[in-house]
Amino acid sequence: KVGGLKNYTQETFAHLFPVGDSKGMSQAVLELVDNPETSLYQGKAAREFVENNLQWEAIATQTLEVYDKILTCSK
Repeated sequence: KVGGLKNYTQETFAHLFPVGDSKGMSQAVLELVDNPETSLYQGKAAREFVENNLQWEAIATQTLEVYDKILTCSK
């Protein structure tokens, strides 16, 4: 739970832990090792999220929109 991780993850595929929670992180990894179906599901969910939300073209468009709003407001 640091930085902007919450902005580009979802609970369907990511587990976020407080800083220093090595026990929680270790447990999550072991659960994935024991449940390959869950690992596969989360991998597919992560890929779908990236394809729908983090494409470079979409990010570039959003960035240009922000710059356009800034320039419009400063006139």
